[in-house]
Amino acid sequence: MGGTFAAIRQTRTRFHCVFFQSTPRINANLCEAYRSTFVWHHPYSARTFSPPKTIPQRLREDVIICSLGSNGLRRLRTNIPSLRVGSVDQTLFYDGDLEIPRRGKELAVPRDVTFHVFESNQRLVRLPEELKERFSRRDPPVHPSRLLSSSREPAPQPIVLKPLRIIVKVKRDGLRIGPGVGDSH
Repeated sequence: MGGTFAAIRQTRTRFHCVFFQSTPRINANLCEAYRSTFVWHHPYSARTFSPPKTIPQRLREDVIICSLGSNGLRRLRTNIPSLRVGSVDQTLFYDGDLEIPRRGKELAVPRDVTFHVFESNQRLVRLPEELKERFSRRDPPVHPSRLLSSSREPAPQPIVLKPLRIIVKVKRDGLRIGPGVGDSH
């Protein structure tokens, strides 16, 4: 997935990761990459939650896709049937659990993935305002199915996101730049 960068914010109870990608169009190959990275698997190293203290109570991933094409949201929904319509306009939602092995047992951490698709010229021109509106809410977009959980877990508490730190940026030529990777152009 060239042209992608990610930002992560982690607290004791929450892990929020934002992936941003610009693409000429959302095609079947890109849908397959999204399904493989965000639905079948997860984009994290096995060491991400290796010290037990770093295991969050909830994972939230936002995938922001800026496309110059059309019908990308429909194409994502068609090619990744496990996605549901999100609670915010032009979003698709996937929820599941991330299984983290710990000394003979596995911990299941709730994982919410939201795909935000920006395709029309109007939306792309208003991208800064759209992102500010979506990410400055006190209540992060959580699908209603998560709020009606039958388990004894407490309902998700509202959080206010602070600016995220850029972790890595992948340029079209495959070079990785960012903190700790070496900023070369």
